[in-house]
Amino acid sequence: MTITFSDLVAITSGKVIRCDSPDWPIDHLLTDSRKVVPSQGAVFFAIKGVRHNAHEYIQPLISEGIHQFVLEEDVDLPDTSNLNVIKVDSSLEALQKLATYQRANFDIPVVGITGSNGKTIVKEWLAQLLNPHLAVLKSPGSYNSQVGVPLSVWRLSDNHQMAIFEAGISRSGEMAKLAKIIRPSIGIFTTIGAAHDEGFENREQKIKEKAQLFTNSDRVIYCKDYEEIDAELRDKSFTWGKDPNSHIVISNQKNIDGKTHLELYYNSPLKFILPFTHSASVENAMHCIAFMLLRGFAQEVIQEGLNALKNLKMRLELKRGLNGCLIIDDTYNSDLGGLQVALDFLTSQKQLKNKTLIISDLLQTGLSKEALYESIGKQLKAASLYKVITIGPEISAHLSKELITKSYTSTEQFLAEHDLSTFDQELILVKGARFFKLEQIVRKLEDKIHGTHLEINLDALTHNLNFYRSKIKPGSKLMVMVKAFAYGSGSMEIANLLQYHRVDYLGVAYADEGVTLRRNGIHLPIMVMNPTEESF
Repeated sequence: MTITFSDLVAITSGKVIRCDSPDWPIDHLLTDSRKVVPSQGAVFFAIKGVRHNAHEYIQPLISEGIHQFVLEEDVDLPDTSNLNVIKVDSSLEALQKLATYQRANFDIPVVGITGSNGKTIVKEWLAQLLNPHLAVLKSPGSYNSQVGVPLSVWRLSDNHQMAIFEAGISRSGEMAKLAKIIRPSIGIFTTIGAAHDEGFENREQKIKEKAQLFTNSDRVIYCKDYEEIDAELRDKSFTWGKDPNSHIVISNQKNIDGKTHLELYYNSPLKFILPFTHSASVENAMHCIAFMLLRGFAQEVIQEGLNALKNLKMRLELKRGLNGCLIIDDTYNSDLGGLQVALDFLTSQKQLKNKTLIISDLLQTGLSKEALYESIGKQLKAASLYKVITIGPEISAHLSKELITKSYTSTEQFLAEHDLSTFDQELILVKGARFFKLEQIVRKLEDKIHGTHLEINLDALTHNLNFYRSKIKPGSKLMVMVKAFAYGSGSMEIANLLQYHRVDYLGVAYADEGVTLRRNGIHLPIMVMNPTEESF
């Protein structure tokens, strides 16, 4: 089903400012000016936040090839042709209305996941267990916010047989909006903890707010040992736990040689082995086991899937590579939506000009080979890549030959035949299906580290940045010190992340540190704290 700009006007009740091409399709939704996909069907929703106003970037976006906009403020528009622009009271609400309309067009099982912890890992593991059997859509990364959920739901297509979306909230009143968009037929409530407690009167209110996601769900999976959750959701529950009244009772649990051996009772005795012992991982896996049992999957099928589970890193990992390269490791994720997220991340990195993609066949997408690789081809063209190296018979055969730099049938053939020394000063995204074991390529491309090494958690750094931002008044400028190799954390990597999150200034000790940042794609204002006359 194709939604046009005219349909968008009707769905959002927007006021038409410009409508040069009313029949243009809407096929890609943008909310971040840093992640531009220049295509005729892209529409940018200009959302005005507390600290950033997307309306400031409309002119640059037009120059980059975006022609359709949803605005909530008046903006001076150029006289160029083929602009479609509407004005609404809230661009965010307009985005949510469009996603709600999209969701209403599909009648497939939809899983909604919420809770204080574990939402993303449960979603990823559940999708991994289901992928060999069903064409599953899952929200990419941790797209669980008021913006992330509609962007995830928008990706629904006729090829999907099931969808899994996570929903996170930080204050009262938010979940009702997400519930309307997702409309899950089955729910999973992971845990309840202290995260975002400040947004609610008490723990009971927070549980009630999160439980609104499941208002129209048939069943909700959760651990019955959480009495507060059980009290709220008992009427539609499918529970697991040590409580003897659970639907799935854990009768015995042992840790043996780094694995967890579970004995369960669900209509009959069952046994499962998990490839880890950490209590949080066991809990996350139990939600997945409960779901698979509820859907009628056999014990042997579930165990086969469990054997492959890992404590996945849920973000794109940036690693140093050979010959001055940087490697983006996204080898755990092979869905079509995740590819666009990874390409967005790749194009947003400014450290190196030449951007290369190593990609395998994408499996279990539900699309025909022709439709799948036509869609991938459009994404790759928009990303303006330096090289595209394909691995696998399907992508090599069906992706447009004009896009492919080199193709291989397998990872083994790539490692045997490709000269790794030819990679030089490139930003390399490695992405594909687990079947192809592309992590072997990442290991070969990584710069070998000898002795002690330091791992920097960029997600934690982003969290800290946002925490300090929350404590200063809107409009206040923010400078971040990155002197002395960012205090040993990697000045280019840290500065690039800070630039992506739009801090106002960077601070260094000496001019040569600023010069190094400039030469590596950092365009933020940089203050030199210790200028010397000879450095001018």
